[in-house]
Amino acid sequence: MNTVYGMWHGGPNYAVPSVEDTEQFDSIEAVKRALTDRRENRDGRTPVVTDESEFHVWFEDPRGSLDPYPDRLVRFGPRGAVRVERA
Repeated sequence: MNTVYGMWHGGPNYAVPSVEDTEQFDSIEAVKRALTDRRENRDGRTPVVTDESEFHVWFEDPRGSLDPYPDRLVRFGPRGAVRVERA
């Protein structure tokens, strides 16, 4: 298991998160699924999510870090596919 940590932002309809909102995931693939699930509001708690939604992902827990710069960005590409980019 390759644990990663992700901080989600739902786009312009949501407040900007803080690093304290970080969630733990089993893998980058789990983060990608979560991004799509939230855009589709599959849990009923994330309405009006746009394609501007994204996750900042760290390979180590960023909480408590002095400079929590993400390792990866997980976001939607121009044609709707989920992209993983180096930050």
